[in-house]
Amino acid sequence: MHPASRLTVIARTLAVCLAAAVTVHAAGPSPAAPSLKQVLARAGDYSVSYGAALASVIADETFTQEIVLSRDGTTGQRRLLESEIAFVKLAGTIEWLAFRSVLRVDGASVPGGSGRLERLMRDAPQSALSQARAISDEGARHHLGPVQRNFNVPTTVLQFILPQHQDRFRFRKAGEERVDGELAWIVEFQERDRATFIRTPDGRAAPSRGSLSVVPDDGRVLASRLEVKAVIEAGVEVRWRRDDRLALWVPAEMRERYRGRELVLTDAAGKDEPFELRGLATYTNYRRFEVDFRLVR
Repeated sequence: MHPASRLTVIARTLAVCLAAAVTVHAAGPSPAAPSLKQVLARAGDYSVSYGAALASVIADETFTQEIVLSRDGTTGQRRLLESEIAFVKLAGTIEWLAFRSVLRVDGASVPGGSGRLERLMRDAPQSALSQARAISDEGARHHLGPVQRNFNVPTTVLQFILPQHQDRFRFRKAGEERVDGELAWIVEFQERDRATFIRTPDGRAAPSRGSLSVVPDDGRVLASRLEVKAVIEAGVEVRWRRDDRLALWVPAEMRERYRGRELVLTDAAGKDEPFELRGLATYTNYRRFEVDFRLVR
């Protein structure tokens, strides 16, 4: 075969191969990526269904809180709270809350701690507001340090993405990450409504901001970060895991941190010592309880 003819054959062969490759690629285009609006809608639906699925679920919480001196990072005080945490749907709404019942403080049993969850559920008023107040106040009085707080439960941020609340926030996609092997969107949020979810004890607004790690295909939340800045700066981070027994993604751990110039200890010499307040909570032994309040273990 003449060299020129051989080159022609090779060129034609390559052209056929390239054409075939283009044809195969064109036959199977990649699905379009969802929009932020679509992902938020999925996350909202997930939060609604999550609240219904998690209602009547209880778990054990081990919560270590400590005061850490700013100058050298040493621990000034430490407290261990052993509690039960319950997830309850509020009557007449799609809203739901988590609350804790402290059973032991540094190993010492809390008087009346046994059966506290049952009493709260039985005695709470039917209105959502009264239920929320009773539930929130009950768990807050055992926390270490001078910071009054009742929003430090692992599911607080999921309230923000309920469909009826999303307009109160600005959302934006800040990137993507792998969480336990799953691709998740990092969705940042910032509260813009003056009637903020979290308020100071004297009623002042405390705007929230932070981020969610959301699986874009179904709206599942795998991790969250909440920041609140008012008189002090507060931060709460939560990581979720799958619980095969419940077939749900449940809180695995929560970390909290509070700092600000108002957080000081006065030493024996009368000198103010700045500190941070930190906490780490872990969650185990998830189980459901019956409507008649008998616990299923």
